[in-house]
Amino acid sequence: MIGNCGFGFAPVKPEMRERAMLTMTRTEAIPYPSMKAGMPWDWVTYPEFLDSIERGRKGVNMLPFMPIRAVDDLGNGTRGCEVGTQADRSRNPRNVPPAQRRR
Repeated sequence: MIGNCGFGFAPVKPEMRERAMLTMTRTEAIPYPSMKAGMPWDWVTYPEFLDSIERGRKGVNMLPFMPIRAVDDLGNGTRGCEVGTQADRSRNPRNVPPAQRRR
């Protein structure tokens, strides 16, 4: 199960990939070099992330949740840790339904 803690790698804009990896290094102790070398980063949206997982080789079963931190970052950008504005909050619900309809 991934994404359950609120942190994750999708949705993520290309300019936020570095931040996502650094967050996972700090919070989950995932080695940065492993992520940098092993992640294809061929997605931006959550549905594209699920497609990427399907294309890749897996050694275990996976159940991904859509992490709220990534949704917030998509709306707030680098201000993700700040309290979002009304405009930020209005963008977030639009990011979630396409992922919910994906499966």
